[in-house]
Amino acid sequence: MTFFGKFLVLLNTFAAFALLSWGFSIYSNRVDWSEVRDGDKKLTERTKDLNDAMAPSQRDYARLLVATANKETDVEKIREQIQKRTAESETGTFYELNKKGTLIDENPTEKVMGLNNTPLLGVTILQQNLTTELDNASLAGRQFDDARKEQSTLSDEIVAYNVKAARLKVLLKDLREEEIFLADSRVNWDEQLVTLQRRNKQLQAKLAEFAQLQKDLKVLRPGTGASTLRPIGK
Repeated sequence: MTFFGKFLVLLNTFAAFALLSWGFSIYSNRVDWSEVRDGDKKLTERTKDLNDAMAPSQRDYARLLVATANKETDVEKIREQIQKRTAESETGTFYELNKKGTLIDENPTEKVMGLNNTPLLGVTILQQNLTTELDNASLAGRQFDDARKEQSTLSDEIVAYNVKAARLKVLLKDLREEEIFLADSRVNWDEQLVTLQRRNKQLQAKLAEFAQLQKDLKVLRPGTGASTLRPIGK
């Protein structure tokens, strides 16, 4: 046997004695659980007290389990009634409290009425009305913006027309002054025109007399040449 083999045998022997010593010390110093104390009582007595205290709970467990199942059934019925009442409230149907002071009832009859004894509006209707009002408000906002733009355009046009009106006022003032200045001249021209027309009639009458005189002379002196006199305008 080699040196390394002998060393392993000695190491194995040493480990065996160590494990034997450790096991013997554990066995000789083991804990006696029947003598262990928890406060003023032994652990075994404390365990017995706890088991005795659990006995009533174990006896009531089955009864409470059945009661819990019944309550869960009631909860499901109440949940169904709440969903039903909620669905009714969406359309505007609300009920008064029943004799128990709750809204949960199989067939409620006392409806809640609003002002003037009219039914209340439901959430759905209110949302529809709100949507309509929002659409109207949005439309009114757009119309207001359009009106404001139109007002701005009209304001610019008014400014331009005011400038033109000011120029027209100046022209009207000048025309009135010119009319006053030319009034006398117009009267003079009217008078002159009347005088000339009267004079023209007189001359026409004279020319007519001369023409008649020429005719008479032709009768008295036949064969003579035609007169060169002729009315004005002919």
